[in-house]
Amino acid sequence: MNRNLILQKYIEKPLLFNNRKFDLRVFVLLDHLLNLYMFEEGHLKTSTEDYNIQSKELFIHITNYSLQKKNPNFQKFEKGNEVSFKDFQLL
Repeated sequence: MNRNLILQKYIEKPLLFNNRKFDLRVFVLLDHLLNLYMFEEGHLKTSTEDYNIQSKELFIHITNYSLQKKNPNFQKFEKGNEVSFKDFQLL
């Protein structure tokens, strides 16, 4: 029997940026010879609301741009809810 399985673990105590969840966006290229190239500049995608593990509010837990742009607080803290690696290091 062939089975597909997805395992997922929600991180209850994530690393936060200004009390909000974020994810890292890094661009890589894998060529046909399996050489891996990583673009030096990437960015953080931030949520629009402060993190609260008890809340069921999607804007707190999911950093997806398509979802976040529907929140009235979108871009309140960062343009496009993005922070470059360079700006992140300056904070």
